[in-house]
Amino acid sequence: MHQVAAFRALLPWAPFQGVCLYRSFLLLNLLRHAGLDAVWAFGVRTWPFEAHCWLQAGDLVLDDHLDHVAGYMPILAV
Repeated sequence: MHQVAAFRALLPWAPFQGVCLYRSFLLLNLLRHAGLDAVWAFGVRTWPFEAHCWLQAGDLVLDDHLDHVAGYMPILAV
């Protein structure tokens, strides 16, 4: 999707670029504005406890790396 590529190119200039919730929210809105959709996935890991979220289209992780999100147990997908 060229929208995802454009989003990644502009991300370094966005405020709060490292915050997964903010980043996923921005990309999801951009995709929906273009008539596209994605699943917003939320996951956790227990030790040390950490929560994380990302966007997916099928098996494709859109705003993160698969090896990073693989360390989280998904608990919600909307």
